Amino acid sequence: MVVIIAGAWQDTGSCGRWASYRGKGMSNPAFKFDHVHIISQDPHASARWYVEMLGARIARDTVARGAPQIFVELGGMTVLIRGRRPGEDPAPARPIRPYADFSSHNGLGTDHFGFLYEGDLTAFCAELRAKGVHFPVELKEGVGGSLLCYVAAPDGVSIEIMQC
Repeated sequence: MVVIIAGAWQDTGSCGRWASYRGKGMSNPAFKFDHVHIISQDPHASARWYVEMLGARIARDTVARGAPQIFVELGGMTVLIRGRRPGEDPAPARPIRPYADFSSHNGLGTDHFGFLYEGDLTAFCAELRAKGVHFPVELKEGVGGSLLCYVAAPDGVSIEIMQC
């Protein structure tokens, strides 16, 4: 589980356990993370990608405001994938690009979201590669020494996967 804490976090040693760098816990416990919301050209195909590639499950498949809306559960988090609503004309997503020692979409807004992976990330990446998944950032050692990679999900979404 990823916990966002007022822009400051620190690994407390156990996979999925994060705390404020001041050791005071969450800044406002009234907030709990709920979902990431993605607008998709083909929401059903995108939802299938998360199921087939990452082992997610479709929790709900609905229609809201004239567009498909699919709730995909992965790692205790909801990725809500919806189609275009009537009247919308979304701009295409920017691809992630390499820079000196990092990669970025080079645009304001969300750059990527991340998951901690408990297991052999090298083997998991080999499985994803065999399924045709593209890695804008290949498996490498991150700043804190953990292995990480970025995978290209549908709709211009970049997902960081970090071994814990």
